[in-house]
Amino acid sequence: MPLHSGGPKSLDLLFDLDEVLEELTGEKAPQMNIIHIAVTSTVLDESELHKGQARVVRIHLQRD
Repeated sequence: MPLHSGGPKSLDLLFDLDEVLEELTGEKAPQMNIIHIAVTSTVLDESELHKGQARVVRIHLQRD
């Protein structure tokens, strides 16, 4: 994997956008409206284990 900012080292352990949405808005979740959703790049500086360029999912939901 090209980024070394922390998190799982295996792609199999990472969530993709569809998996995250299913968890948050699926059949078992409370009713939500999606206000904003994006996969973006950012620079982490949270600790020595989470530092550097990263790809993150940003989601803004509103409960019905």
